[in-house]
Amino acid sequence: MAGRVCRQDDGFAMVFVMGAIAVVTAIAFGGYALASQSLHSSVRNTSEHRAYQAASTGLDQELSWFRPEDLSRYPTAPQQLGTEGDTYVARVEEKGGGIYELQCSGRSGTASETVVVRFKYMNLWDMNVSGGEGSGVGTKSGFNGSSWVWGSLYVNGNVDWTSNGRLYEGPIFLKNGTWNASGNGQVGTALRRVDAYGPVPTGGNYFTTLRGSAPDLEIPKISDKNMADWLVMAKQTAKFPRVGTRHANAHAVDYTVWTGASTIGNVNFGDINVDPIAYRYDSAKKQGVVYLNQVDTNGDGDKDTDPVIVCDNIITFNANVTHYRGRGIIVAKNGFVIDGGLIPLSGLTEQIGPATDQKTVPVMTGQDCLGLLSQGDINATTKTGKFPASGICAAVFVNGRFIVPTSGNLDFRGSLICDSLEVRTTNAILATQPGLYKSLPKGMPELSGFTARGDWVRR
Repeated sequence: MAGRVCRQDDGFAMVFVMGAIAVVTAIAFGGYALASQSLHSSVRNTSEHRAYQAASTGLDQELSWFRPEDLSRYPTAPQQLGTEGDTYVARVEEKGGGIYELQCSGRSGTASETVVVRFKYMNLWDMNVSGGEGSGVGTKSGFNGSSWVWGSLYVNGNVDWTSNGRLYEGPIFLKNGTWNASGNGQVGTALRRVDAYGPVPTGGNYFTTLRGSAPDLEIPKISDKNMADWLVMAKQTAKFPRVGTRHANAHAVDYTVWTGASTIGNVNFGDINVDPIAYRYDSAKKQGVVYLNQVDTNGDGDKDTDPVIVCDNIITFNANVTHYRGRGIIVAKNGFVIDGGLIPLSGLTEQIGPATDQKTVPVMTGQDCLGLLSQGDINATTKTGKFPASGICAAVFVNGRFIVPTSGNLDFRGSLICDSLEVRTTNAILATQPGLYKSLPKGMPELSGFTARGDWVRR
C-alpha cells in the first residue's frame, strides 16, 4: 500500500507514491527476468511459456498500479517486458460493488496466453483499519458484546467474535490471525453475504464468502517531517486579522498553532463565522460546538482553504463538546482525549444495515468533515457518546491506538486508521462512510487504495 500525505504538499506526496511504485515495479520486472532466465536453462523454454509469463507479470503489475479513476486507460497498448520483445495487453471490466475483472494477454513471438483475475479495490478512507503487527479486535471481553459493525474492516491479528456481535456489509480482511467464533455472534445475512479475505468462518450465523487471502497492508507513519508540514499549513491559515479571542494556548499571531496540553470545552474562543477555529457552549441546549471556517490564504477574496490547527502536545475535547461545524484538520502531536462527542452540527443522518437490524448514523459532507491526526493515541472516554445525539463522526489517522475503555460508551462513524483498535466496551457501533475520501479537508493524508484479489485463472 502506498500513502500520500498532505494534498497541499506535492513534493512530499511524490516521495510516498513514487517510492512505493518503484518497489512494486522492481519486484514485477525482477520476477519476470528471473523466470525468463530459468526458462532459458530449461527444456520448457517455449514461446507459450514466455507468453504465459508475460501475461502473469502484466497482471501483477497492473494490479499494483490500478485506480478506478484510471479506467479510461484500458485496454492498454502493448506493454513491453524485458529486452526480447515480449508484451502484454491489459483489459479491465467493472462488475459493481468495487469488484473488477482484470484480463492480461501476454505475447511472445506468435504465441499468446491469457490470465484473468477478479479483485476488490478499496480506498483506505472507506475502511476501519487495525494495522499494527499483532493487533486485534474484540479482545479483553469487550466490543463483541452486542456490538454492531458496518462496512469494511481490516485486522492484522486475531478477532474474538462472541456474544451477540453483528457485522454487516464488509468486506472483512483478516491477516496474520484467526477468527475466534463463539456464542451468537453473526456476520452478514442470508440475503446479503459478506466477502471475506482471510480465515473467516462460514456456516451457522456466518454468512460469508471467501474471496481470497488478505493483502499485506503497511500503514505509513506520521513523521516529524509531516508534523512540520502541517505546522506550515497552520500558519498559512492564520494569515489574516483575527476577529475573536484566541485559545489560551494559541500563539499570539499564529493562533492556529497551540503550545502545551490544550483543552476545548470550558472556555469560548474565536469568532464562529470568521476565525479558522472557534468554540461556543450553549448552556441551555447543553451543546458545545467547534467551528471550522475556510480562509483566504492567497488574497483573491475567496475563502477556499480548509483550516489546519496544530498542537505540539495533547488536545482534550471535554464533556461539554458535542458537535462541530465546517471542514478542517486538527493535529495533536501527542494524541487526543475525547470525553464528549464530535458530531456534524448539520444533523444529517442515514440508516444503514439490513432491514431487520438498522441503525441511524450521522453523515459527513464536503461542508462538514473533521480530520484528527496524531503521532500518539486517541482515548475516547465518553460516557454518553451514542448516535444520533452524540458519538464521534470523523476521519482519524494516528500512529498509535484508538482506545475506548470498559467504562466508555461509544458510537463511531467514519474511518479509523490506526496501529491498534482497542474498543474494550460493549454495545458499540463502528461504521464506515463509503466515499468519505471525496469529502476530506485539504491537507489530509491522501491514502492510495489497495487490491484484494481472488485466485486467477489461465485461459
